[in-house]
Amino acid sequence: MTAIRRDSPPSSAEQEQRDPDAGRWSQLEMLVAALVDEVRRNNYYLLRINGSKTAKAPQPVPRPGVKPEGPRRAVISKQGAARLLELIKG
Repeated sequence: MTAIRRDSPPSSAEQEQRDPDAGRWSQLEMLVAALVDEVRRNNYYLLRINGSKTAKAPQPVPRPGVKPEGPRRAVISKQGAARLLELIKG
């Protein structure tokens, strides 16, 4: 959809206001963004489990038509991280 929109000539009224990246994403682009979000989240959890106190929760990839969220809080507690580490180590 984005490629088609970029290739179509804009009307004279749209020329100055047109943003080629503001349109709908295809299913593939949404899946790639979801994959990037999951990889970032997994890296964050790995850092937290291994004792990083400075790791910040990742922000999701910006998607067209979706307002960015505020800062995200850590989803896993210290007790949850300790329990997960016990399960991983056996």
